[in-house]
Amino acid sequence: MKKLRFVVSLITDDNDYQHQQASAAKEAAIRLGVELQTLFAGNDPVHQSQQLLDIIQARDAGVDGILVEPASRTAFPKVAHAAMTSGIAWVILNCEADYLKQLRSTGTVPAFAVSADNHEIGRIQGRQLAALLPGGGSALYL
Repeated sequence: MKKLRFVVSLITDDNDYQHQQASAAKEAAIRLGVELQTLFAGNDPVHQSQQLLDIIQARDAGVDGILVEPASRTAFPKVAHAAMTSGIAWVILNCEADYLKQLRSTGTVPAFAVSADNHEIGRIQGRQLAALLPGGGSALYL
């Protein structure tokens, strides 16, 4: 049986959050018995899209899926299309991509997004502040 191979493309290697994401991906890959390659874009969307296109166009890459936290708000629709056309699943992390519905309707591999539910996070934060200040008051929440 072929061992699945994934690429995780993250925005930068200059902060702890991105390092933690890379570490969590590596741990999951080991636990699931899949191969994983992690790329960092250096906060440069052009560089990130080129890294991804190089992977997609490599004849011997054998990549089954790409998980990308895009350095660009557009979330690389043309790169996503190239991946799907090559039979590579496409996953967007922590970003909304309005092109996913169309991509799914024409693709033969998965395409989806994974991100936090910011509305629910706001509700939780509101309840936490209410618990901290039951009689009302002021708080600076960053």
